[in-house]
Amino acid sequence: NRNCFLLYCDDYRREFFKQNPGKNNSEITSLLGQSWRKLPTHKKAEYKQKAKLEKMRFEFENPNYKRKGKKIDKFMSTFKVETNPSRKLAVKPTTTRSSKPLIQTHDQPTNNFQRPTTLSYNPPILPSFRLLLESLAMQSEPFLPPLIRQSPFSL
Repeated sequence: NRNCFLLYCDDYRREFFKQNPGKNNSEITSLLGQSWRKLPTHKKAEYKQKAKLEKMRFEFENPNYKRKGKKIDKFMSTFKVETNPSRKLAVKPTTTRSSKPLIQTHDQPTNNFQRPTTLSYNPPILPSFRLLLESLAMQSEPFLPPLIRQSPFSL
């Protein structure tokens, strides 16, 4: 199942390779993308129609086909942030916009901003970052790379 851009690439990739000798496939695809973005709307519509017909033909020829979900790489899954489904987020009711401008000009006071003292929401920390933070917290002096510790400019 190919989308309209892939069908366009199929039609023009060889021509782009001939016009751009020495360029690799990635560079040719970038050029095809630039060309696609400049393509007139009626030409794009032709490719969208071709893609739609190809999809319909595929579905007709494969009525029992079910798309499989993405396979998550074991390494990449370690970076996935776990969420707590039982936790509900508080939603503040919308208020009407005040008459105060959103952008302050030089003649308006700017000292009315107060920094919050605590966060009302603690974002989840990835396990790899948690280990880093814990190891840094156990050190007696702040972590500095060796080159910075021995810098001739340090006091």
